[in-house]
Amino acid sequence: MFASLTQPKGVTMESDVAQAIWRAATEESDPLHYPAGAHAVVLALMN
Repeated sequence: MFASLTQPKGVTMESDVAQAIWRAATEESDPLHYPAGAHAVVLALMN
């Protein structure tokens, strides 16, 4: 069980963060949160 925690499947890469920052700076819409990375997008869709 704990072994799976040491090898996460979804991690946020620097490029994910850069893309989220770019969207925040250039999009016309004004969302409160900009998910960065595949796992963050999934969590954002759950809310």
